[in-house]
Amino acid sequence: QISGLGQAIRNSESSISMIQTTEGALNEVSNMLINLRQLAVHAANEGTNDEKMLQADQNEVENILSTLKNIARNT
Repeated sequence: QISGLGQAIRNSESSISMIQTTEGALNEVSNMLINLRQLAVHAANEGTNDEKMLQADQNEVENILSTLKNIARNT
């Protein structure tokens, strides 16, 4: 019975670690989605953007999407 309790504790610790990892990934994803929204709003303000600014925004969007894919694959 003591052995079973030890295993239950190890399983609980493993579950807590997995939840903490997932929580960190979700926080990072949330921040990236907020950033994507800000980039979209910035790009929509055509009067204040030139071609270089729009390209910089597009590059940032592509970097964020790439990072999101990596998080989805590895978390």
